[in-house]
Amino acid sequence: MPRRKVAIAGVAESRFGEVPDATSLQLHQEGAALALADAGLKPDDVDGLFSCGADIMHPLILGEYLGLRPGYVDGTQVGGSSWEFFVHHAVGAIEAGLCDVALLNYATTSRSDLKRKIRSANVAIEARG
Repeated sequence: MPRRKVAIAGVAESRFGEVPDATSLQLHQEGAALALADAGLKPDDVDGLFSCGADIMHPLILGEYLGLRPGYVDGTQVGGSSWEFFVHHAVGAIEAGLCDVALLNYATTSRSDLKRKIRSANVAIEARG
């Protein structure tokens, strides 16, 4: 079976830097809408979603927030190289016929949170006894 051709069709950025009036999900939505518009696609065209965040269920929460119904979801978290993994995973998923349109999406309010002295939750769990 011949491999399916894969192309990056749209690219965009949400607002960035200090964005005290936006949540991470709102920035995800901005970037997704702009990237899809750049590609000439609609949210209904997306059947693969690739994203990670602080919550392990992030890609599912994001998909619901964006009104997507992807048949393929990837939330691989391997630090700063997650996005390189997502590109490879998306290409593989498209070539294998698991999805046709993959949306790779990232947003954070880290810079604004630092300015407002808000920190992400860090949890340490220890087994005793």
